[in-house]
Amino acid sequence: MAVLPITQLVRNAIARVLVDAAPEALSTPEVLSRLLQAFGCNHEYRRTHDDPQYVDDLPHGCNAVPKFSCRGGCWHNQAYPNLRALARHGSLQWAAAGYPRREAHWHYIPNPVDADDAPTVDVVGPEIVDLDAPGT
Repeated sequence: MAVLPITQLVRNAIARVLVDAAPEALSTPEVLSRLLQAFGCNHEYRRTHDDPQYVDDLPHGCNAVPKFSCRGGCWHNQAYPNLRALARHGSLQWAAAGYPRREAHWHYIPNPVDADDAPTVDVVGPEIVDLDAPGT
């Protein structure tokens, strides 16, 4: 199954936020807040980067009242499933915090081969099969 371009962009944004925070792990609310700081309101981000057929029902801009109270909640519906997908892929590590705080904490796991490098544009993209490799 192909990854939609907006999904790839969100995953790259998440990776960038977690790479910038490394070695610190961030809670889900902290990831959302940093996505907001780095990329702005998700509604506008999607209007700019997503297929127009998917953005008609989105608010125009932030709908938090008052706006300074916004903590990035607009990112939750896109960020949280992609945090989980990146964790399943092995790009992130997550752990639930203990009582009384139960929010997950996320930590970027660099590829052991290029641990000193920041993620490239396609952090989690389609698998590439080398048809010229021995045994294929």
